[in-house]
Amino acid sequence: MASRRYLLLLLLALWILGLGFLYNFYRLKKEWEGFFYLILHEEKQRLYSALKATLVAGGDPVETLAEYMEGSRLLTGAALVLSGRTIIVPGSAIPPKSLVYTLELKPFRFQLYFSGETFYEIKRHLYIELALWWLLNLAGLGVTLWLLRGYYESRLSLTRERAEAERLRSVSLAVSSVLHEVKNALNNLNFALFRLKKKGTFEETRILEEEIRRLTLYLEEVSDFRKPLTLKLSRLRIDTLVQEVLGEFSERIADLGVEVETQLAPAEIPVDKERMRVVLRNLLRNALEALAEVPPPRKLKLCGEIEGSFYRLEVADSAQLLPEDAKLFKPYHSRKPRGFGLGLFNVKRILEAHGGKVEAEIRSGFTVFTLRLPLGKPSEN
Repeated sequence: MASRRYLLLLLLALWILGLGFLYNFYRLKKEWEGFFYLILHEEKQRLYSALKATLVAGGDPVETLAEYMEGSRLLTGAALVLSGRTIIVPGSAIPPKSLVYTLELKPFRFQLYFSGETFYEIKRHLYIELALWWLLNLAGLGVTLWLLRGYYESRLSLTRERAEAERLRSVSLAVSSVLHEVKNALNNLNFALFRLKKKGTFEETRILEEEIRRLTLYLEEVSDFRKPLTLKLSRLRIDTLVQEVLGEFSERIADLGVEVETQLAPAEIPVDKERMRVVLRNLLRNALEALAEVPPPRKLKLCGEIEGSFYRLEVADSAQLLPEDAKLFKPYHSRKPRGFGLGLFNVKRILEAHGGKVEAEIRSGFTVFTLRLPLGKPSEN
């Protein structure tokens, strides 16, 4: 609000200065016109006196006018009107821009032509000065507004950065709190698992142990994104893995009535199986959550093919909901109100650790996430 007040005060000051200049220009113009007409009035008075004296003495007014014109810088032409006849005074030169005055001296009527070139030339210069002043002021105002725009944009950008930093601090605190509580819960689960093992070996116990191990590993990595990922590579059929992970979402797919289309070329590539599961789960979960926000028909496509030295996998949904691309794979940026924005960040992180990459776009009515994984052993980072 204070910044707006300062801007309004600045504009008001410029407006007052403009009005002041216009008033001064108007006064200057009027003073010049008054001065010029005063000179003309004095010229007419002198001419009137000369003609009157000539007529009283019985002289020739035409000769008097001719002699007067020779010594005058203002009177350029004259004519005498008598009994309907007009007599042009010898030596008269009547320019286009003349100021015409009529002088009555019975029985004659004189038409006097005064030069208006100086008068109109000065007026023209005054208007040119006014136009230049307007141009300079408009240029100055434009520069001022441009500088103000830059200033307020920088202020707005700084405010946004501060708000974003504050939001990231809040999210980081929330994530740290969640990690702490989950770690405590995992410790309790590990203790319970230890007690179950002592009672016997069960398939459920093995599954529980595996899930706790995977979750513990994930939490260790999420605790510090700066640590490089450690991959356990093995060659496996990527198309088979995609089908397995897709099967985990079969109930949700049925609930939403999603039409699924798969075209997966078989290929055996070196990947970390568990981490690739994380990638596929994140992408499929995001796709189904997006499809849940739009009305039917809902479509999901999974296409995979060999492309040069890479295996290209596309996960596409018909929701066409894609957040701002610049922040899509950054941590703590989420389209969902309660999301932490870590899913796609992890996808990108895992793909890059494999020597691959991920891209997102809206194409042909679908939101498409394209994964590229090397067919051979990924280069060491």
